[in-house]
Amino acid sequence: MQTAPERDRTGTGSAMTGVQGIELQFEATELGVRKALIQLREALFALNLPEDDASRAEIVLAEALNNVAEHAYDRAVPGDVRVGLSLSPGLIGIVIRDTGRPVPAHLLQGGCMPALDCGLDDLPEGGFGWPLIRTLTESLVYRRTSGTNELRMDLARQGGAPRRRAP
Repeated sequence: MQTAPERDRTGTGSAMTGVQGIELQFEATELGVRKALIQLREALFALNLPEDDASRAEIVLAEALNNVAEHAYDRAVPGDVRVGLSLSPGLIGIVIRDTGRPVPAHLLQGGCMPALDCGLDDLPEGGFGWPLIRTLTESLVYRRTSGTNELRMDLARQGGAPRRRAP
């Protein structure tokens, strides 16, 4: 996999037997997240991850990384975000680290999807991300240490056919 200049550092492989991984660092902006998600999708394809597993990982990554870009940093002074993704036979492990504002405690607690029993014009614009992340992950652990946010998420691998590149 090619690395983009300067800020993006991507690699695959791991010293652990049976584990493959991806590491990426980028600026926590809307454009930075968009580019990172493209790189992560390509890396998942290169690792031959089945479509269902890759799609769930992409959704979780998109929700979490967009939250970092939107809420962790001031838009005028964005910081970096680091993503580590590891694949083992039964799990997809994701670790996201940033030095932005802490995640508010109430977002990490239970909670459910916003109500959808209203008119189309009254549907909420947000509030779906954390419930969706909780639904798609087997474990979700957040901690803040020495000014660094760390979000660890595990997704159970469902298996299925390997991904195929669209024509």
